[in-house]
Amino acid sequence: MAWATLMTTRLGYHMVSALLVALLCLIPSRWGDAWSVDAWWRRRHPGAPVKARSPQEYGYTLWMPGVVVGVVFAAAAVAKLRESGIAWILNGTVKYHFLSDAASAPLDWGLRVGLYPKLAIALSFFAILTESLIVFGAFARRYVYRAAAGIAGVALLGGFALFQGLFWPAW
Repeated sequence: MAWATLMTTRLGYHMVSALLVALLCLIPSRWGDAWSVDAWWRRRHPGAPVKARSPQEYGYTLWMPGVVVGVVFAAAAVAKLRESGIAWILNGTVKYHFLSDAASAPLDWGLRVGLYPKLAIALSFFAILTESLIVFGAFARRYVYRAAAGIAGVALLGGFALFQGLFWPAW
């Protein structure tokens, strides 16, 4: 928490916000079962009573970061649509973001997107669609959907890095 809070002073809150929220949500997790004074005591004194834990008791710790990242992406989609409405998609707004961040992008692909209006519209649409749907991966029972949501999130973050030069290490 201290490291992430300190990073906000150097990088800005936007880059570290998902990590901070996830860490706050993980406070009630069962951290003491593996590395703690209690765990050390149980290993040293085998006769000490140990409460059996089911795998479901640890599910929250794995589930919560996915929910946080999904909600952050969904909030980004809502913010884009609330500001400009459907025009954010129909104008191919991603091309303007690619152009404004072209100096820090490792590739010039973002600049080339502006030459193809239909591609810019398609990328804008898929950005909103992906940001909106990632959160559902956290609630899916099948691992295939969870994996698809994770891959979609990595693809978005990878696109930010390649087309705009934005790398958010805490995400």
